[in-house]
Amino acid sequence: DLTKAGFELNPYDPCVANKMVGGKQLTVAWHVDDLKISHENPAVVDRFIEYIDGIYPGLTIQRGKELEYLGMTLDYSVKGEITFSQVPYICEMLEEFPEELGTAAITPATENLFRVDEDVSAPTLSEERSAIFHQYVAQL
Repeated sequence: DLTKAGFELNPYDPCVANKMVGGKQLTVAWHVDDLKISHENPAVVDRFIEYIDGIYPGLTIQRGKELEYLGMTLDYSVKGEITFSQVPYICEMLEEFPEELGTAAITPATENLFRVDEDVSAPTLSEERSAIFHQYVAQL
């Protein structure tokens, strides 16, 4: 439990916790079992990883200027900046998509975006296609 280790949960995001270490903020963000840990001093991150590995042994750890996290590439190569990209993730999804995709659209925000058709006879997706649709939408 992070609060027992001196962390305070972020009041705006319950999946972020902070702790002051050496006068600088140690931040842990998580989604299910994926953590993003940051601190100005890499040794502080090392100690936190050792602490977590003692509770959950066998962690997979990434370090460096470019990281993969939750389908995003986080690029820290420019000092003081971070660049987020999902291009490789989206390309992989498109390659794995089991159906041929149609033409590209400039924007999905057409004048019909929020219109609900009264035609209840429109065909529904099969269970298989519905599962595929939900899987890919959830990955975004």
